[in-house]
Amino acid sequence: MHLHYIKLIARQEWNAIFRGRNTRLLYFSLLAVSLLAMITGWQYVGKFNRQQATAHQQVYDQWMSQPDRHPHRVAHYGYLVFREKSPLSFFDFGLDSYVATPYFWKHTVKIQST
Repeated sequence: MHLHYIKLIARQEWNAIFRGRNTRLLYFSLLAVSLLAMITGWQYVGKFNRQQATAHQQVYDQWMSQPDRHPHRVAHYGYLVFREKSPLSFFDFGLDSYVATPYFWKHTVKIQST
């Protein structure tokens, strides 16, 4: 019974908001811009993840191709690791400028962002 009233009120509010032509035009233009931003963000994240996977593979191959040495000596050269992007970064990449994705690990130094 209460659900019927909620649906009725929601329908009346929807009709009242979108009664004018300007409001509909503004709503659909904002919707189109938001969808465009999400699509381009999704493409950016996909491209970034592919580049990051390639860089990770190169670093790993370089690390594994080192000659056999004592582990302590090898650790002096350090290792570059990559942090994954957040799941919502396709929609909002505001933190990407402030949060580093690659880290350089070295046995003598704490984690440094590059």
